[in-house]
Amino acid sequence: MKRFPWIKTALAIFLGLSATWLFVQVCSSFPVWWHRIWQILLPITFGAAIAYLLLSPVRFLERTAARTFPKASQRLCTSIAVMTVFSAIVVGLTLIAVLWLPSLVRNALELAEGLPGYAATAQNWLDSQLQDSGFLSNPGVQDFIQDQIDLLAANLQAWLQTAVTAILSGMWNTLMYIGKLVLGFIAALYLLLERRALHDLFVYLLRNLIGEHRLSLVQSYLREVDQIFGRFLAARLTESFVVFLIAWVGFAALRLPYAVLLAVLTGVLNLIPYFGAFAAYLIVLIVTLLSAPALAIWVTVLIIALQLVDGWVIAPVLFGERLKLSGFMVILALTIFGGCFGLMGMTIGVPCFALLLVAIQRVAASVAQKRQKEKKDIPAT
Repeated sequence: MKRFPWIKTALAIFLGLSATWLFVQVCSSFPVWWHRIWQILLPITFGAAIAYLLLSPVRFLERTAARTFPKASQRLCTSIAVMTVFSAIVVGLTLIAVLWLPSLVRNALELAEGLPGYAATAQNWLDSQLQDSGFLSNPGVQDFIQDQIDLLAANLQAWLQTAVTAILSGMWNTLMYIGKLVLGFIAALYLLLERRALHDLFVYLLRNLIGEHRLSLVQSYLREVDQIFGRFLAARLTESFVVFLIAWVGFAALRLPYAVLLAVLTGVLNLIPYFGAFAAYLIVLIVTLLSAPALAIWVTVLIIALQLVDGWVIAPVLFGERLKLSGFMVILALTIFGGCFGLMGMTIGVPCFALLLVAIQRVAASVAQKRQKEKKDIPAT
């Protein structure tokens, strides 16, 4: 090295280039590895999410079992609560599979088969309107509108073909996801049964890693996370299920075609604040105008009444004043999280945004407290 200093420089360049190449290779293969790790851990992720959603009813049933059986141990009360909740889930899923799933599949198939006929009816109506209109009777305007209609029909047909192909090709993936979801339920069962031991282990590790003071801060913030995110999400799911039931009863009473399918869409889209109800109304109204135009007014009245009941009765009872976000903050959260994460982001964006604001407020309060303490420590001159 001393006699040939250029060897040292060449070795350094070689090691630097090798490290850079290795870093690039790791970064380029990171998505593949991340996807593989995500697929491996997906049952555990499902299990954690299911266990978190079921934690509130399990706690309630634990307290009920402890009052009913005062001499029973805590582990026995936990086992009774968990088994009761999972038995209720099995019964509920069985009822859904028996009552709604066949109708849902049948409605979807009937709607897919009837779309060409509905499109032809709409085009005939539009043609009659074009013939009766003075301005629209211009051949150039008619050709332009007809070209746009043909383009829309072609795009819709291509989309439907792509969707059917994707569904058929994704049946195996769907079965795989169902299998992972079943494993997730099993993981959730054990997580709920052993949650106290896992909690003690988590607290022990954090106490040794970050200390007692920071541990209390983390626990305080996690309790606030549970208060805002978990209960909000549980309340949102409950609200959407109630909206689905009311919509299903109303649509069935009106004898609306595809009642189950439209009720499911109404309940699912209700998970999105503000915009979801409007999107559900548009979809239901369009399908009603295509399949049963005479019911359009009654469907509009029903959906307006449903939204009034939801806004004035269901939502205040379930949510109360949990988030304390203004309307602008809600729209901002939907815009940001929806743009980044799609439908899932719009569903959980509002509580996540609320948690972000809480974290910012805590950091700002901590900084202000440190500055106040520094001012007090400075001796007066």
